[in-house]
Amino acid sequence: MHSSVLSDVPIARLDISFLGAFQLKVNGEDVSGKLKYRKAIYLLAYLSVANGRWVAREQLADLLWPDLRGTAALTNLRQVLSNLSKLINGAVGAQIIQSRRDSIAFFSDERVNVDIALLLNDWQADDEHVAFCDWLVKSFEPRLTQLNLDFLERLELNVGIELHAWIAQTRKYLKTRWRDLASRLCLEQEKSGRVASAVAIANQLWEQDSLNETTAAHLIRLLLAYGDLKRASFVLYALEQNLLSAFGTRASAATRNLLQQNPISTVAEVVGNRDLIEQLVPSALPEIRWLTIVYVEFDLSQSAGGTDTEMLLQLEQSLSYAQEKIKLWGGRCNAVVGQGFHASFGMHTEPEQDALRSIYAAQEIMLSDESQQHLRIGICAGKVQCSLDDIRFLGPLPRLSQELCWAADAGGLVFDDVVAIQIRDRLAIDAVPVQAHERYACGIDKYTLTRKVSAIYSQQELPLIGRTEEMQALMAYWEQASRGQPQWLVLRGNAGIGKTRLASELARRLDTAGNRVIRIYCTLEYQHQSLAPLRLALAELFGLTSIRVNEFSEKIREQLQQLIPGYEPEEETLHAFLSLFDQSMLAEVDNKNQIFAALGTLFDQLSKKNTCMILIDDFHWSDFTTREFLARYAACLEHQRLLLLVTTRPDSPLEYAGASPVVTDLFPLTLDAAEQLVAACDQAHLLSAQDYARIALDCGGIPLFIERLTLSLAENGQHYLVPVKELLQSELDKLGPYKKVLQLAAVIGNNFNARILHEIVPDADVDGPLQLAISYRLIQVSKKPGYYHFVHALIADAAYQSCPEIQRRLVHQQVAGQLLKDTDISSAEIARHFEAAHHWKEAVDWWTVSGQKALANEFAMDALHHFSKALEIVLKQQSGLEHLQTSLRLSVGGAALLCQGYGSELGHQQFRAVCDSLNGLSAPSEAETEALFRALSGLYMGGSSQGKSDGLGIARRLEELADTPAKSLMACFALGNSLFWRGLFVEALNYQQEGLAIARELNLEERQRYWAEDLEILIRAFLCWNLWFLNDDSAYALALESTLLARERKKSHALCFMLTFNTAMCWTAGQIDEVSILAGEGVQLGTQYGFPLWQSMNSLFYLSAQASGGKLKDFTPALQAADNLHNAYRAGTTTASWVLASTLIKLHCWDEARYLLNKTLSEIDKYEDYYCHADLLRLSSLCHMQDGNPELARETLDHALEMATAQGAQGLLRAISQTMTVLQLQQQKHILLPATTQS
Repeated sequence: MHSSVLSDVPIARLDISFLGAFQLKVNGEDVSGKLKYRKAIYLLAYLSVANGRWVAREQLADLLWPDLRGTAALTNLRQVLSNLSKLINGAVGAQIIQSRRDSIAFFSDERVNVDIALLLNDWQADDEHVAFCDWLVKSFEPRLTQLNLDFLERLELNVGIELHAWIAQTRKYLKTRWRDLASRLCLEQEKSGRVASAVAIANQLWEQDSLNETTAAHLIRLLLAYGDLKRASFVLYALEQNLLSAFGTRASAATRNLLQQNPISTVAEVVGNRDLIEQLVPSALPEIRWLTIVYVEFDLSQSAGGTDTEMLLQLEQSLSYAQEKIKLWGGRCNAVVGQGFHASFGMHTEPEQDALRSIYAAQEIMLSDESQQHLRIGICAGKVQCSLDDIRFLGPLPRLSQELCWAADAGGLVFDDVVAIQIRDRLAIDAVPVQAHERYACGIDKYTLTRKVSAIYSQQELPLIGRTEEMQALMAYWEQASRGQPQWLVLRGNAGIGKTRLASELARRLDTAGNRVIRIYCTLEYQHQSLAPLRLALAELFGLTSIRVNEFSEKIREQLQQLIPGYEPEEETLHAFLSLFDQSMLAEVDNKNQIFAALGTLFDQLSKKNTCMILIDDFHWSDFTTREFLARYAACLEHQRLLLLVTTRPDSPLEYAGASPVVTDLFPLTLDAAEQLVAACDQAHLLSAQDYARIALDCGGIPLFIERLTLSLAENGQHYLVPVKELLQSELDKLGPYKKVLQLAAVIGNNFNARILHEIVPDADVDGPLQLAISYRLIQVSKKPGYYHFVHALIADAAYQSCPEIQRRLVHQQVAGQLLKDTDISSAEIARHFEAAHHWKEAVDWWTVSGQKALANEFAMDALHHFSKALEIVLKQQSGLEHLQTSLRLSVGGAALLCQGYGSELGHQQFRAVCDSLNGLSAPSEAETEALFRALSGLYMGGSSQGKSDGLGIARRLEELADTPAKSLMACFALGNSLFWRGLFVEALNYQQEGLAIARELNLEERQRYWAEDLEILIRAFLCWNLWFLNDDSAYALALESTLLARERKKSHALCFMLTFNTAMCWTAGQIDEVSILAGEGVQLGTQYGFPLWQSMNSLFYLSAQASGGKLKDFTPALQAADNLHNAYRAGTTTASWVLASTLIKLHCWDEARYLLNKTLSEIDKYEDYYCHADLLRLSSLCHMQDGNPELARETLDHALEMATAQGAQGLLRAISQTMTVLQLQQQKHILLPATTQS
């Protein structure tokens, strides 16, 4: 080996991939973009193939630049070589590419991994050495799929004839080499009994060379070994068709006779151990299948007059005839018992369109005069537990089919509504009238055929392939986004309609050097994990998947600088990104909002440099926090060059936060387009044009169904109409007994770790069935090492549902046990598996833990979901966990108030239920007293929003129960709050000052023990405004101090609370400029953090300030803000009415102001909001003055002055006195109030 180490360059790992898309990676990071010249790839490829051999410079120059002569080509070679050598040698720290004056060579060593080296070694495919066999299994097999890709397949640069010929020759050699090694590996797997692995490789070999009879025969033997007669028959059929088309010959007799041989024997001859094969090919396990069950009975009442022997002979002949017809149509018959027998349609050999085939079989049976006279048939469909090797069925369907049969007359056929739904587009049906047989199958809708033969295909117009119009529309939105008009689009459609395909195609077209595309995928197994889709997307964007956690910080900083040149992220932003990946950081204060801000900043910065597309796929599987982020970020879109594209289902709601998306509904394909899709799916060209038309018609234009039905039909060689349940069932049946592995995988989740599968079934061949499933396009390899994912959620669901529930529970239990060993798995995922396993106690514990973690990070909606899941389990009678109801109701109630607002009906219900259960206890325990205090605290916070006015009563009760400083703090807050709203400012002041003194002595945990907020900040907020009402000048200094404190403590809700009360104080004081600043910030934070109460209240204050400054001309925005406030806080929002009335008066909207004030004053006793009663009266007096009624105005002002004086609200007296002065002037001049003094 020729190499020399460069001592001043660190040693690195270099990976070069020529198979498939070219890749050049240094320590896992793709650096191929650093190659300045595309021809550097060809030069590197040529030198790598010639590894260790010197190649003349003139030869390389002529190969790469055939149109240049002499020194020009050599000059180009020097430039390309300089760039290539510097990158390769510099990265590895060794002279991998070496050059002489007249030649160049590539010398690989242990630091360099070139994919084609595995195909260019000296091993011979027929080598019998043990070392070679080990190499095949350990080195070749793990990269089998990658090594089967085409050499330099995606390079589009025009090349000369000689280089093109060299590429073609190299491709051919590498393909031949791969087939030789794969064939040998297949044989070794077969010898060791790894039949599934052998089948997976044999499938690939045959698909590459469908005219090779030896390869086809080998595949047929393997398929028969694990019972896949259907696929084996298809391979033989396709082989014969291919040979006939190409050479006019048939397969040999030996190959054709394979289907008649003992399948185990054909493989055992190779393995040499029959017992090993039978042991390693698992027997069929019970499964849940969608079947059509038929019961055929001989009616003895129609055989009167003959002897018993004649009757029995007639019975046997009629039923045998019926069994023959059923088998002809693909059914399986049980033995005759008594007068009849059961049969089934939809088993593994013929799983498609079982309802229609059962009806066709029944029709044919009844064509016989003998059958019309003596037989009757009942048919039903549904889920049944059964197995491949046993035709016994567990469930109600066998009995139901008998009763349907007994509801028919001789010669009659009766079926249930499930069958009727499946066949009604093909056959005319009628409901069976009520008759004497109604005692059978009671409560079941029964149907029969209106005529014996009918085969009319439905000609309904089916929607499209080509998605041309949809793509043009999407591109038009992209053009708008590129001009700085950000677009939020939702691509909506049912499962399988092609949402992901269309969005992915758009992403592919836009993913160019001048644009940026970020793909965010939401999946079922992550829907309980907060921000999991964004975390996975950022891990890929930042290149974190292959490095250690302690390297994340530097890597994120480095990638941000590369992605956004000139951008220097703040430490807080980096900290937020890190907290997404480091679970230990998630407990820090206000982490959610920091993450949201960091994500928003990232996307904004990316869309400044390039036009950016963010694709969020399968949003219906997203977690609540991801939904919350989307709503918030979309609401903040202004001038970004950004297209935000979301795919989701119609039944999945979208959260909006002030902005709504453009929704595009995706419809099925047109008939012409559907036929084009069928043709694209039929890559082997096995189907006719008539087949194309039938498939396009029968699939309803659903792309997923078209793709699957085309593959199924091509392999069967005949046409079946296949509903999706049967179709997916048929796809899974391809795995035969190895279906169990995919069933277990589906229990783990749509995206699953193969390691867990190995742990669950340690003695089974897991890798082989997974490779087989990949070859059948059921699953795919995920980017994360060791992980796989189902190609579609419907396939995962079909695999999951086919596993009997008892077995599923056991597997869920095993999976949960394995996940407990993994510290990186979310507690919600563990809880989900324990719940599915019916391990109620463990499920409740883990759902509770997950809720607590979510709440600690202010993911209140996720917390509510998780606590609700736990409570739902506890409320199950069979759980035996009734004693946990109280604590979980408190948790659900607290989370509900946080994420749904103080007006949460759910929260109020939970706290009320706890109070009702504990109030009547004569001698409550310490724990029960504690729970009652918590429930009363929650009831207090949300009570007024339910139209209740007992807040002060609850506060007094809290005061009675308060026996600790933390409880006293809660009681002081409640009393100070309620007394303030009632206008009892002096009494409220005493409790507020006492509460503040207590709070200063408590830590954060104690301050928020009875309410998930920092009560010190909340008490300060009320105290500031109360001091203003009492005309205490310290109010302003306290407000400034408290706002700064709220910022320091970084609790977003508490900060919004404090800002809003500070704004309210400034508004009542008439400090308009300060109101504009504070309210503007309050609106921004309320929108950013998702607090509609504070967003709308601050909007009212801000609009009022605008009106005072003459900048607001229309009162509509103020009305909208007030309406939003009412939706967020379903209480008597007196404050909102107060601010809105003042704004209306400033806009001279007297009629509207008068109506609002009259309504608010009439409800003042209902809600007991007396704190602003005096000023509402003052505003009302202005309306009386405008109406020319100074006497009523004077009377109203006197009432206002009297009330403010009695309350001690000295802060209101100035405004009342000013209004009295204006009234006096008006009376003196006898004119209407001038507009300039009306405020």
